[in-house]
Amino acid sequence: MKQVFEGMAEDFRELCGWVRARRGQVFLVCLYALFLMGPRLFYHDVGIDTGALFKNYAHYSDVWAGSGRFGLTFSKWLFHFSAMLPYAANLLMLLFLLAFVTAFSWLVWRWSGRPAGFRWFYPVFSILFLSSPVLTEQFYFTLQTTEFAWAMLLCLISVYLTEKLVCGRTVSASAAPENGKENRWCCVCVCGAAVALMIWAFGTYQAFFVFFIALAAIFYLLRCASAPDDGPVWYWLAAGVKLVALFLIGAAGWFVVNRLLCRFFFAEYPYASGMYLWKMAPATALTVLKFQLGQIYLKTTDSLYYSGWFTPVLLLTAALFLVPAVRGHRKKLPWLGLALFILFLSPGLLLLVSGGGSPIRSMIFYPLVFAFCFAWAAENFRWRGPRLLLLLALFSCCWSQTVTALQMQESGHLAYENDRLLLNRIITRMEETAGTRLEHIPVAFVGKIASDLPEIPMGEATGHSFLGWDAAYDAGVSGRIAELAYVMGVDMCVADEEQRKMAAEYSEQMPPWPADGCICMHDGVLIVKLSAPEKTGGSWWYAGGWHHWDDQSANYDILRSQWYEEDGVWYYFDSEGDMVVGDCDIGGQEYHFDLDGKWIEE
Repeated sequence: MKQVFEGMAEDFRELCGWVRARRGQVFLVCLYALFLMGPRLFYHDVGIDTGALFKNYAHYSDVWAGSGRFGLTFSKWLFHFSAMLPYAANLLMLLFLLAFVTAFSWLVWRWSGRPAGFRWFYPVFSILFLSSPVLTEQFYFTLQTTEFAWAMLLCLISVYLTEKLVCGRTVSASAAPENGKENRWCCVCVCGAAVALMIWAFGTYQAFFVFFIALAAIFYLLRCASAPDDGPVWYWLAAGVKLVALFLIGAAGWFVVNRLLCRFFFAEYPYASGMYLWKMAPATALTVLKFQLGQIYLKTTDSLYYSGWFTPVLLLTAALFLVPAVRGHRKKLPWLGLALFILFLSPGLLLLVSGGGSPIRSMIFYPLVFAFCFAWAAENFRWRGPRLLLLLALFSCCWSQTVTALQMQESGHLAYENDRLLLNRIITRMEETAGTRLEHIPVAFVGKIASDLPEIPMGEATGHSFLGWDAAYDAGVSGRIAELAYVMGVDMCVADEEQRKMAAEYSEQMPPWPADGCICMHDGVLIVKLSAPEKTGGSWWYAGGWHHWDDQSANYDILRSQWYEEDGVWYYFDSEGDMVVGDCDIGGQEYHFDLDGKWIEE
């Protein structure tokens, strides 16, 4: 055991020396991170889902613990986040992310055999990773900013400990791993620590299963590529089997801990487990898989989250690893190929463990894979002419991501400020109509008011309005607006299901906000009509815009470049599958659609 702690202390001293040798880069990366995420430290905005925590924080803590996210609850307890503390949460998030990119870059250097130079990887990886719009979207949710960044570190430390169990401290593949010489008790302790950190991270969110897989694949790839090709064929096979075994032990440990907590301490909530892809209808699951993989690898949609450079950079990175292996290290070729395959496939694995690959479902390993591959290519690509083109592409990508991330943060801030001002006006008229405080009378909102923002990027949730989010569900926008009102100091009594249905029917004869008569009392319910009732059919799907499944298609794709009629109302979907609103030229003829997508006949 003493040898293990001495080895870790030696590694920590090496990390400190590595950081001191690059203190200029470290300073610039920290300065860039402050520039990029500085607005988050001072805005303190309330985002979608965050408002619910202010109203009933203890309830949601129990929900997380009972739905397999006990690690999230434990992290909040550890950092004393028993209430919402946006400033502290965002500051810790920034510190943990800086610690992650620094420690990861050092481990990449270490796993690569400690090459001389290594000047490009750390700053390139840090900028690409931190500026990713995926992370901007994910960390829009203040309720889990610190916990997610902390779980990234837990995964990285777990992989670091796993390295000691899988490969020992030697770099040469011919040398026997030191684990065989160490006391078995030490191996058990290191294994236990690695598995415990895995369980903690996995219990923070489902996506950390795949985050660990991506980190482990990078570790295996680099160690295998940098080791001399003089070991037995079975060595790297055995190392891979150990990695898989440790991961399975960690996954099984998460399952056991989750079952025990749900059995003895917390009520079980099916919220998270209901997202799994294999629980969907086969046709729907296939459509989601096809759509998501096309977005990631082929850039089939104009999504601000996924870069068109992703697949070319993956192929270039694969060549940088495989070409030297083909030339002189063919024994390692199958293992390098396997590691690359797992690494490149990992952005698609979230579909299996989360039921959807959207950034709002925490695709935090997409920026990990993309930033690693781009930084590795920048560090190791040596042809002068193509290298210049690669660096130009790298600069363009970094700048584009930085601008997009800043714009998304600004859109989230503007949406929150606009919501507060607008809701304050609505509440004033509601109280005048009701003649009493809103906690004394059931309130039902019908329809939605979308964010009216300048032409700046908006995410799946970032930049969207409380007055429009979830308008397609039965509970509708009423619950979201009540959450925001609570943050503003107004307690609302939300109408029950029957009252909301009555309100939706009665509102057909009412004009929408802000016309006179958009707020009225009926059957003891205060009804506020924001717009026409939202679409609730099971074939409608929202992801940054409304889409509709094509039930007549063999592969159940979404409707594209075609009309759709429902209940006597016509809608049109463009080539990307987005429902059209406003004016649109279709076949050389001008058509007009209202904000709900309905065609307005002239």
